[in-house]
Amino acid sequence: MGFEGTTYEKKSDGTFDYIDSIKNPKDGLNFDQAVSKFLTWPGGGYAGIVRKQFFKGSEGTQASLDATKKVEPFVPKTIWSPFTFNAAENDVLTTSGGDINTYMEEMKTKFVTGKVPFSEWDNYVSKLKKMGLDKYVGVYKTAYERYQQK
Repeated sequence: MGFEGTTYEKKSDGTFDYIDSIKNPKDGLNFDQAVSKFLTWPGGGYAGIVRKQFFKGSEGTQASLDATKKVEPFVPKTIWSPFTFNAAENDVLTTSGGDINTYMEEMKTKFVTGKVPFSEWDNYVSKLKKMGLDKYVGVYKTAYERYQQK
């Protein structure tokens, strides 16, 4: 909900509510635009668990709360910060990585729509390897190992 006193207030009954300048913004702003001055979620999306006491929009509907209970066991216990790469690793990621990702996206669509049959999977993997997939994955493996040492 943001910052107590700035975007929301705690009511005497223990519930939380957005302050009036957020709920009824001036200058032609809508709710999302008003609260986005203080929060990252409007339009940006983030993984989060809805807690009824803090959410006052559609996130607090019973259907949303029920959905939250269903996904909660699958929420990652740890969220990693992005890996850091050295200059040589960045070179691999930007050169072969761009081509690999483009090819994978194109082929994913073709496999799903049936334009390319799954009997072509081995050829797909072979082409990825020729494009440098092993080196590309190796960059991430090295970055992961470096991350684990911190």
